[in-house]
Amino acid sequence: MPELATAEFAKASRLFAEAPPTEATIRGQMDADIWLAGLETRRGDVESARTHLQQVQRNLERAPSFGPEIGYYTTLADLTLRTNDSEATESALRSAVYLAEWALHTFPSDLARRQWAKQTDILS
Repeated sequence: MPELATAEFAKASRLFAEAPPTEATIRGQMDADIWLAGLETRRGDVESARTHLQQVQRNLERAPSFGPEIGYYTTLADLTLRTNDSEATESALRSAVYLAEWALHTFPSDLARRQWAKQTDILS
């Protein structure tokens, strides 16, 4: 139900934007914008997806966070792949892989790594 998901993520993004700008609300808005950009990318609405990702990028500068950051780069890679921008796709994928490898090494056990992998599987 892509239309319903798009409407709900847009509503969530708008509500987070209207809330006081705390670290939690900024991260919530980033999550909503990343999911919305992903849906727009798959729908072919490239300009809208790009606009949402630009907002995420600005928010990442204010409130860096691993989850939104890797979501940003993987969604950006999907967007640039669909627009045939191979250099930008490679750059986004390199950033996502770097973050994933860095995070993977911070976990003390295989169980913790598997749990992290399951939690961050944004491509599902």
